[in-house]
Amino acid sequence: MSEVFLGIIAVSVLAMAVIQIGALIYAARLARRVEALTNRLEDDLKPVISNVQALTADARKAVALASTQVQRADRMLIEFSARVDKTFTLLQQRILTPAKQVAALMAGMRAALTALRGFRDSPGRRRASTVEEDDALFIG
Repeated sequence: MSEVFLGIIAVSVLAMAVIQIGALIYAARLARRVEALTNRLEDDLKPVISNVQALTADARKAVALASTQVQRADRMLIEFSARVDKTFTLLQQRILTPAKQVAALMAGMRAALTALRGFRDSPGRRRASTVEEDDALFIG
């Protein structure tokens, strides 16, 4: 009877060995499939990754160019503002100040002419016009 048990044990060990060999073969096939899948995935993703890298490089260049242009525009606006300010200052110094002086001179000349006309008028005329003005104001 021990021979029967030994036979059963031998068959069981053989069955386990066959199952383990089958599992190893299945695991090897699965490993090959996973490797093939990862290789395919890498091959498919390489162009995408290179495109993304190219896009980021282009975006970096575009941002650098835009930054340079904004700085250039800022400098141009500052220069323009300084030139406009200088022009208005020059305009005020060269045109407005002399114009004000000429206007003051003209006002002085008018006042002098008015005063001369007043001196020219005779005292009799003055009194007559004063009397006429007083008559117009009289109420009664």
